[in-house]
Amino acid sequence: MVRISVRTRKQLMFEVGLLRHLKKLPVIKLMNYGWGKFISLYKGRPYIVYKFIDGQLPKRITPALVKQLGVFQAKFHRLGNSFKSKINREPYTYNFPEIKIETFRKILQSKIPKEFVGPYGKITNILLNIKLPKQIPTGPIHVDIKPENILIKNNKLVGVLDFDNGYIGPYIIDIGKTITWFCIKKGKLNAGLLNDFFKSYQKIRKLTSMEKKFFRQALVHAVASHIFLDYYKYHKRIIPLSYLKMLHKEFYPFLSKYSL
Repeated sequence: MVRISVRTRKQLMFEVGLLRHLKKLPVIKLMNYGWGKFISLYKGRPYIVYKFIDGQLPKRITPALVKQLGVFQAKFHRLGNSFKSKINREPYTYNFPEIKIETFRKILQSKIPKEFVGPYGKITNILLNIKLPKQIPTGPIHVDIKPENILIKNNKLVGVLDFDNGYIGPYIIDIGKTITWFCIKKGKLNAGLLNDFFKSYQKIRKLTSMEKKFFRQALVHAVASHIFLDYYKYHKRIIPLSYLKMLHKEFYPFLSKYSL
């Protein structure tokens, strides 16, 4: 499989370095086309080639799958502690400092569909008010582990895909992103699946006391930032209105219960 990147060659080197660092895990593997090179150019744009993975997208979310994801993410984060990169990759997707939120606000203030004006205001306030401490454990994070980015075969996780959004950030935000997609359904957090995930995760990597303390805020931030970014993607016509409606149906009821 070939992926032509919207990033610069230098930025793509972060992904290449991370995937090589994680090569013992069930992640996409890079094709080396000689002399240790993994990035080439097509019409001036960098691209990388992945090896084929024999697997399928999951048809449903099961406790067994969630447990496997907990193990994978814990191993990923534990390995991340030893990952070194000279590339300072900008967290342009789900990281929202105040200045970035205000920039998006100016762009989106008159572009939000009327049915989402109320949720948009609450989501913006959530992102402005949740601040994780700088001392919280950080490392390389995926931030987009969801059903369409994993492959399974014979009920076994065989591939985690799409590291394009990865950057150095809080592990607990990465955990929150995965829980959003695999443990929340129609706005309700499934306590059983959540417990399955954390039991499996903590067999490999124990959460710190700080991560436990700020877990709920991190999860709320993970859900809110995903919808917030997709307001922008809808404005740019990257996603259709139907997808934005699906996000609100699945995830916004969870946020509506959160008080600042």
